[in-house]
Amino acid sequence: MPLLRRILWLALATGAAQAQAQAGDEPWYAGGSLGLTRIDNLYRVSDAETENSDTVRSATLLAGVQARLGRHRWKLDSRVSQNDYQRNSDLRNLSYSATTSWDWASGSRLSGQVLLGSQRSLAPFNPGNAPVTNQKNIERSDRARVYARYGLAGLWAVDGSVGANRRDYSLALYDRYDYSQRNADIGLRYQPSPPLGLRLASRHSRGSYPRHTVTGVGSFQADRFSRQDLDASLTWTPGPEHQVSLRISDGHSRHTEAAARDYRGRSGQLSTTWAPTSKLLFQAQLSRDTGDDSRLVDQGQFGSINSSNSRSYDSLQLQAVYSLTAKVTLDASLTQLRRELVDQFGLLSATGRDRSNSASLGARWAFDRNGLLSCQLSTDRRTGAAGFSLPFSASSTGCSLQYMLR
Repeated sequence: MPLLRRILWLALATGAAQAQAQAGDEPWYAGGSLGLTRIDNLYRVSDAETENSDTVRSATLLAGVQARLGRHRWKLDSRVSQNDYQRNSDLRNLSYSATTSWDWASGSRLSGQVLLGSQRSLAPFNPGNAPVTNQKNIERSDRARVYARYGLAGLWAVDGSVGANRRDYSLALYDRYDYSQRNADIGLRYQPSPPLGLRLASRHSRGSYPRHTVTGVGSFQADRFSRQDLDASLTWTPGPEHQVSLRISDGHSRHTEAAARDYRGRSGQLSTTWAPTSKLLFQAQLSRDTGDDSRLVDQGQFGSINSSNSRSYDSLQLQAVYSLTAKVTLDASLTQLRRELVDQFGLLSATGRDRSNSASLGARWAFDRNGLLSCQLSTDRRTGAAGFSLPFSASSTGCSLQYMLR
């Protein structure tokens, strides 16, 4: 999620995620949240620009339901939030997020999942390698995925998925960044022991930026792309307190109009989760990939202009969660993102690089079974070539109060 949207949601998203986690196997939950967030440098402009801080008031409704029918399970999680700005009233917006899934099984060997999701929020200002504006710009993302797995004889299984995702913006200035994609993959799994799993898969995607180039009044030339990857992945769970996953991919992508974004090479991701004690949890993720054409449907990622318009990017994410008491939880995170950029039209051979560093500190207090108070401090800083990505620094502080019914 781009940092600005994380800033706007920092108090709310933490509460929503906590509420869903607390729901467990309960058949339903419903609740609300009120949040107040102070944002410094709202428009993410350089330090020399006019001060543009603001205070955001957010009111959120949360609801979810799940049902089991034998070995099948249906689940729905949703939230909607009204965000009001004290100084920039024109940015007032209604945002939402909804995900529904159906986990199914047939016999002893065949199982799968159907997943649908939709999200609407204020798009990030000054994302880098895209037009800089202080106008209200609503970003909407939708996704769908169908996954199936069939167990073969012994330790082998075959699985695959088909999916689609799309993204669009309300601001005409961002028409060229509207995007859609279709994905498919098929793989062979081998599990020699319960802690260890291996998978070799072929992944293919096709997509387009339908309004990439204006050719006349109301007419456009689309930039169509295709990508093919061979993935090798490993999951290893040496114990209940430790899990490691690794993916290495070799592939290539090709664009019909934005040839500067063509890519051939290796990419991948390494992530680990470690809980040395019952109170402490560490998570780390190191990844290298490209933009929209690399989106993996099974990761459930919504498109984001923050990384999608990069030719390639490297990211490192670190997070720690500590249960201070049975009711108080502390968390901290660090993220570094380095991008290789092409010009915003994708037509020239010029390139540039930028680097973003962000950090956050948070605390949550579950003052009773249904109530949660959370606060968080977040900072972000970007450096790089101004011709491709305008440098800036920003910070935010916010708190929210949530109450749930179950």
